Amino acid sequence: MDCRILSTEKAPAAAGPYSQGVIAGELVFTAGTLPFHRETGDVVGDEISAQTRQVFKNLTSVLE
Repeated sequence: MDCRILSTEKAPAAAGPYSQGVIAGELVFTAGTLPFHRETGDVVGDEISAQTRQVFKNLTSVLE
């Protein structure tokens, strides 16, 4: 099975020794992500709603 590592500068880098995502055959696996701003590394927003939006923005960037 072919595996391809997903990596983008449009989302924060993985915070550990793992990749942002992997495509394995027809499956896509993404790493857990935190509500970090890509450029500053700071947590975005003070409320869970803003942080949740940032998490999905980061995941969307990896999947695109």
